[in-house]
Amino acid sequence: MPLHFTTGPDAQRGGLDITFNLPYKEALTVGPADADELANLLHTALWGLSVLRTGKDHRLDESEDQVQPITADDWPGLISHLETARTTLLTGITAAAIRAHHTSGGSIGHLARAMDTARSTAQARQDKVLKHPAGDWETWAAQPAEPHPDIRDGWSYTIDLHPEEAKHVGFEAQQFADWMDTALWGL
Repeated sequence: MPLHFTTGPDAQRGGLDITFNLPYKEALTVGPADADELANLLHTALWGLSVLRTGKDHRLDESEDQVQPITADDWPGLISHLETARTTLLTGITAAAIRAHHTSGGSIGHLARAMDTARSTAQARQDKVLKHPAGDWETWAAQPAEPHPDIRDGWSYTIDLHPEEAKHVGFEAQQFADWMDTALWGL
């Protein structure tokens, strides 16, 4: 896969840094704006998990004793932020891949194995994709990236997790990083 990521302790604060790097050719193919979109989505997911597990928002970079608990008035903002995180973009990448698989002559059996599901479920998913014209996110996923002449050394993005966030989502950060690797590879 083209994405390389590393995790390491944030020496300044005792948190965790996750750095993603796409080599030059892959960065040109995916495009930095789309890679940023996926990285922001990952960061939003980790932030949401942290807020749910701790009941506090650590983004303000305050010491633990200064961080205020999330209140009933804060939850709508959190929910709105998560809703607008565009999780449907993954659905678009998947739909584009299913359509391309079908167009290239792929079998339902092969699709079922790829989805790790029954043939009937794979058939139903393929039928749902093929029955409708490509949606906005599928169209986005299947189109070439915007040209970016300023990419010389590839693309890099670092997610900096506060110590309390790292304590509560450190394991998931690795799983989500693998997920982002798959999404960028799919693009």
